[in-house]
Amino acid sequence: MSRPFQVDLSGVIDLLSRHIYSSPRVYLRELIQNGIDAISAAHDTTPITNPQITITPARHGEPFLFHDNGIGLTATEAAELLATVGRSSKRDPELGFRRDNYLGQFGIGLLSCFMVTDNIRIISRSRRDATAGGADVTAGEQAPTPPAIEWVGRLDGTFTITELDDATTQATPYGTTVTLHPRHHDEDLLSEHVVKELATTFAEFLPIDVTIHGTQRDLSIARSAPFITSDPHDPYVIHYGRELIGNEPLAVIPLDIPTTATRGVAYVLPYAPPPGAAASTRVYLSHMLLAERMPDVLPPWASFVHAVITTDYLTPTASREQLIANDALNDTRDAIGAAITAWVQEQATHHRDTLADLVAVHHVALRHMATHYDDLGRAIIPLLPVETSAGTMSIAEYLETTHTVRYAATVDEYRQVSTIVAPDRPVINAGYTFIEDLLMRLPTLNPDVTVHKVAITEELHNLSPVPYDDAPKARSFEERATQALDLTHVTVTARSYTPDNLPALYVADPSVLQWMERDASKDVAQGPWADILAQTDSIYEGLGAKATAHLCLNWNNRAVRSLASVTDPIIMTRSIRLMYAQAKLSGHHPLTTADRTMLTQSLDDLITLSLGVPDTDFPEI
Repeated sequence: MSRPFQVDLSGVIDLLSRHIYSSPRVYLRELIQNGIDAISAAHDTTPITNPQITITPARHGEPFLFHDNGIGLTATEAAELLATVGRSSKRDPELGFRRDNYLGQFGIGLLSCFMVTDNIRIISRSRRDATAGGADVTAGEQAPTPPAIEWVGRLDGTFTITELDDATTQATPYGTTVTLHPRHHDEDLLSEHVVKELATTFAEFLPIDVTIHGTQRDLSIARSAPFITSDPHDPYVIHYGRELIGNEPLAVIPLDIPTTATRGVAYVLPYAPPPGAAASTRVYLSHMLLAERMPDVLPPWASFVHAVITTDYLTPTASREQLIANDALNDTRDAIGAAITAWVQEQATHHRDTLADLVAVHHVALRHMATHYDDLGRAIIPLLPVETSAGTMSIAEYLETTHTVRYAATVDEYRQVSTIVAPDRPVINAGYTFIEDLLMRLPTLNPDVTVHKVAITEELHNLSPVPYDDAPKARSFEERATQALDLTHVTVTARSYTPDNLPALYVADPSVLQWMERDASKDVAQGPWADILAQTDSIYEGLGAKATAHLCLNWNNRAVRSLASVTDPIIMTRSIRLMYAQAKLSGHHPLTTADRTMLTQSLDDLITLSLGVPDTDFPEI
């Protein structure tokens, strides 16, 4: 024997409020959606000359009222549509509601109202004639009108349906009126100021009249959608963009994707988005708001625009707050990306001033964009600014002086290299997002260009040697200084370089920089992570990674040359250790625990020496 499932309606409502809908505030969106569906269905039978929705907020103990003059419901339809959770007028083609004309296919409809009330009362009068229910009509007679009905649903899962008498039916307007008495703690959600806010947010661009009966005056919230335009210079479009993003947009890009009936605009932001900000879109489904900020509609590189679209054919999720990720959404995203790309290409070809403004504000996003499109990269990459050891300049300006592009792959490597490279051989900082990818594409765009990754040790060997006459003293000094720093695994070398006021430079290849980061992490790591870091460090130590760090002393510096002549081992070792610590700090390298101990003790010893404290026993560190 088959039996229907017994559904705990209060449990279903809890499911709606906690796991499907983001907030009870969506009750009004669901009511408006059902009203739109009913009005659309009425056009299939008896066209309505003045389709409208009216809302009366709850006030002074009076209930909340919602009325649409749509198709209405008969008793049979009400029992069928409202008795089963998960079905609504927008899902059942057998009752004459075409699925492709309505926004949602999974809406719970009226049941969402139970998030703000314990009882729902509906008065509805159908526009259908009685023949729709199978009544016999003699030829030449006018089809009888189905009686109006009253449907009352309760949170415990029970409901009643009553067919009203003829007089009451005639006095009842066509369509459906929903009455809600708010729960005590939900009164604010049905109040006038919240209803106005929600209705405007959800329904301001609907093509039908939505009127709110206010205490002082009625409010009609309908207005034309400014984002459906082919004119990017329309003042109405620009004003809406100013409302949306808080400032006048840099530009407006029209969007039109016929395959999914998607239209709208992409506003180019007049400011750079925060690092890591995802591209987002305000999405309407047949002019009803779906989400104010929805990810995954724009390509990930399009963070420099904020789009507003309305679509007829993309499919919403059950909550009607997101879009289902399917081929239609993927195709729409690709088409939007193509439209934005075509616009940027148009600026690069015909509107260089606009492109320059775009690059000045959004060069980070444009780097990302240029890695995806060769044609666009050819136009954009030369204009993108890069940080170099000779100052910030565009890639085109860099290539004016050389066809060999030299770059450091990380910010740490760049900091080391930039202080010692010759001014006529500048190095680009490729440690920022997408810079290295763009530089590697340059030979494809210009065959005359070569790209070279700079190694810090290579640049160190290119520095000028110590003058010939000073070489013996310098070699002895290098040996003594290396011995003074034996616990740091640093080799000391002496070179001549500028600026003269820089006494020392700490240089290390990438493996040493990584070791320093691991060593700093060991100071705070606990448990298994500390063991893992120690094991990793021992592997690198066995490979000799630590020995590739150098302290490069500047022979042009007066203090360095003077220190080379010092014979007192205490003064010499402490001074070298201070130069070592200062060089690491100047290069933004972290100090290890041993480094900090050495720095503190060296300062203490040198201060003691300068004060002439007698009988001081200086420890070995």
